[in-house]
Amino acid sequence: MDDSRRFSTEEIQDIFRRAAERQQAARGEGDESGLTLAELKQIGEESGLSAAHIEAAAADLAGGLASEEVAAQTVREPRGVERFYRTSSWARVDRVLPGQVDAETWEEMVKILESVFQNAGKTTTAGPIREWHLASSFGFDLRALQSGSTPGDWLRIFDSMSTPTKGPVTVEVRPEGSGTRVEMSYAMPPGRLWEGPGLMLLFLTIAIITTVVSVTVGEPLVLIAPAVMLLLAAGLGSYTFVSHRNEIELTRERLEKAVERLYHLQAAKTGQKEAEPQGHAASAQRDSEDESATRAASSSEPLLDSIEDRPSEAEGSASESPRRTRS
Repeated sequence: MDDSRRFSTEEIQDIFRRAAERQQAARGEGDESGLTLAELKQIGEESGLSAAHIEAAAADLAGGLASEEVAAQTVREPRGVERFYRTSSWARVDRVLPGQVDAETWEEMVKILESVFQNAGKTTTAGPIREWHLASSFGFDLRALQSGSTPGDWLRIFDSMSTPTKGPVTVEVRPEGSGTRVEMSYAMPPGRLWEGPGLMLLFLTIAIITTVVSVTVGEPLVLIAPAVMLLLAAGLGSYTFVSHRNEIELTRERLEKAVERLYHLQAAKTGQKEAEPQGHAASAQRDSEDESATRAASSSEPLLDSIEDRPSEAEGSASESPRRTRS
């Protein structure tokens, strides 16, 4: 078989599965098939894969994450007023990252979160657990209004109100084994969920009252008011339905995007940390080899000198032998 042929991901999985089954059959271990985590790490290291990444992937599977998904997103069935929007207002995404997150990496993660959600949040730290929280349900921190001393600050604050993700979004980062688990959750507050149905009920009630009044008074022109109220109810209800539903769906996409970026950031950081010891080890090995070569060269110099001196000694003895013969 040609050793240079490249296999697809599905073929690689099938090859390892078949190899594992054959190995288990050769060991005579019955129906127990598969590989242990230690065996997977050994195979991965021989293939050039990081053991930390393999352990993180195994933790994903142990936590119930699907292998074809970037992260596990949990969305429950709509309840109560959520049925008006035909979707749940709550979402949660989690994933296990390789290695431990240090303070420098956490600062970079915060910048990524602020960029993805287009909003500045608040960070808290409790021991090894770190959190990032989007301040209020309206998309900005009300306390920030007190610090706005220039028109630019006020424009920046009120511009954040149009941000599609208006919170609250909570991101928690905590150690889990040799890796780090990231959990992100979002939930639209009930007050905002009731904006659409509440406005519709309000204007429908006004329309009914004005209709009864117009019929009682007997003035047909008064029916214009109920018609306007009905149009307002339909328009505002449609607007809140579209805007809130889009915000919910867009925030779910942003949760997946954010956790994916955090994963790649931490994977890159972990890869760099693993590469540094290997680089130091390779450098130390090269230094030891150079030192050994130097020692070997220095020890070979006396031997070479002795070898070079031997012919001269032989020539001297050969020149003395004729003299002895003549005498």
